[in-house]
Amino acid sequence: MRFPAWLTLQSASTAVALVTGVCALIFTLWPNIKPFEVTTKRASVHVSTVDRGVTRDQWRWRESLGDAERHAALVSADAKTLKMPEPEACTALGAESGYVAVVTTRAEGFKRKSPIVRAWLYSYPLRQRVEKTENEEFRELAKVPIDAPTAESVEEIWAYDPGASRRYYIRVGLYDGGGQLLAVDDSGPFNALSPRELSALSEATPRGCS
Repeated sequence: MRFPAWLTLQSASTAVALVTGVCALIFTLWPNIKPFEVTTKRASVHVSTVDRGVTRDQWRWRESLGDAERHAALVSADAKTLKMPEPEACTALGAESGYVAVVTTRAEGFKRKSPIVRAWLYSYPLRQRVEKTENEEFRELAKVPIDAPTAESVEEIWAYDPGASRRYYIRVGLYDGGGQLLAVDDSGPFNALSPRELSALSEATPRGCS
């Protein structure tokens, strides 16, 4: 039995339209499965300023906005990373003097994947990285929350002053979850803390330690 040519063409057109409609519905409900979608990924990081003379404990309270539970969580994170008791992490580490870099990050196209911020202190003008302990060398200092196609975040990153140079700068790197470097930026050079400044900071007793 033969069907009229117009009926065959109409049936084919209907089938194509049906398949196209179903595919469009699937990709609307589950956009991550689009097979031919090209995702543009961009990332940037910028160190806008560096605050000198900030103890680790002062930075903890700044990060926690005065919330005791959030402060305790930062103490616990330090204790876990550096493998030491929490009381020691709160008091001994809290009294350390250093610097706070204010860092702006921008990420596009990462779809709920959080890029990671890491930072290092460099001597200036020699431009040599100041060695950290093994546990802190590749530590995640912050994560950039991505809940939209493009996200911008401002983080405050603390760096310890080991007294290794008269001047420093801070290098900040932004990495994806697989450890791939996405972007990097250096702060401007700044003076190391003077003996007088270090003496004044030593009088700032860590708060909230049990």
